[in-house]
Amino acid sequence: MIYSLTLDKVLGIKNMTFYLQRRPDMLARCGDMTKVDQNTGKLVHSDETFFKKDPEFAFGGGGLFTSPQEYIKMLHSLLSNDGKLLRPEYVDDFFRPQLEDKPRQSMAQFFSNHMTNSPKNPAGKKDWGLGGILLVEDGPDEYSRKAGTMG
Repeated sequence: MIYSLTLDKVLGIKNMTFYLQRRPDMLARCGDMTKVDQNTGKLVHSDETFFKKDPEFAFGGGGLFTSPQEYIKMLHSLLSNDGKLLRPEYVDDFFRPQLEDKPRQSMAQFFSNHMTNSPKNPAGKKDWGLGGILLVEDGPDEYSRKAGTMG
């Protein structure tokens, strides 16, 4: 609960949780799920959902429920490095290469080759930051991703 109070106090975020069952007000606003009817190929309402049960524990952002507007508030704070959520030096560490010249470089290269390259938007040299794959050099042309981009 302290986490929620902190987000509300520093960023005005009131609706963000990993445990949706504890927030019936948010659960009531979730959109319905749909699936493709195998006979007609059309989308139909589905009673199946991935949020009927809370997870045993929260981990790294997977399963976080919030509105797009409130998620953007959090991202803005982190990307502008305003010190409201994390100390500026922690955010700097978030975007600092973590595997450079280390034995696990091949793991970073494996993930980056499969997650950040596309023929229309090639990327340059990659590493792994605390937040994901980090581009440490610009791609080959003006249409490429730039150094410092994280995915």
